[in-house]
Amino acid sequence: MSEKALYLKVKESLAEKIKNNKFEIGSYLPTERELCEEYDVSRITVRRALEELEDEGFVVKERSKGVKVINQSIQYIKSALNQYQGFHAKMKQKGLKAETFLSEWEVRELPEKFFNNFSGIDEYYASDLLLLKRLLGVEAKPMIYLRTYLTKETKINVEDYEGGSLYSLIRKKSGNSIAYSREYVSATISTKDMEELFRVDHKIPILERNQVGYNKEGKILFFTEAFYNSEIYQHHFLALKNDE
Repeated sequence: MSEKALYLKVKESLAEKIKNNKFEIGSYLPTERELCEEYDVSRITVRRALEELEDEGFVVKERSKGVKVINQSIQYIKSALNQYQGFHAKMKQKGLKAETFLSEWEVRELPEKFFNNFSGIDEYYASDLLLLKRLLGVEAKPMIYLRTYLTKETKINVEDYEGGSLYSLIRKKSGNSIAYSREYVSATISTKDMEELFRVDHKIPILERNQVGYNKEGKILFFTEAFYNSEIYQHHFLALKNDE
């Protein structure tokens, strides 16, 4: 049986137990090791099953505590970017030309917030990743500040990026298209640094969007912190309700 079929089998079994209240809302699922033993599968398979359950609103990961069962009212959340049109492609559709105001490289560890908000990424803990920092916008107006941590799966080096679409470069260098992503979104007010980046002299609303991008085999291609100037940029979501 393929790895994909295995993780789906585990996910569907756990989802059924949650629906039948074998695991009640507020309770915690068995540990990864216990699930591996119960279903006789690898830890990678269990983690992928748990990621699917989290994405579909059945559970949420709580760091140092485990995987908690929650009330599932929304089954799927998909953002417009999950159609895998990056900023450059989206602006082109609107008849606008995307501009890159800043492009810098660093080597840095992944921020702790990714481990707090996403499951199945522990292999990247305390590992150095290639970080690309960009400030994008149109018509001389900066709109989005991006910090993208690239994994070895992208096969990208510092000298490869010359501006333009990062998604296209990933596809060109590695042959990998982005199959799906997982996201965590929050809102805040700008810091002084953000105001300088976005060239404003007052506080502005900031939409922060943390994203993990995967290829079709489920391997991670990148982690992105995106900060949007919400005064001039809107990010659209589609929420599909589970009617069962």
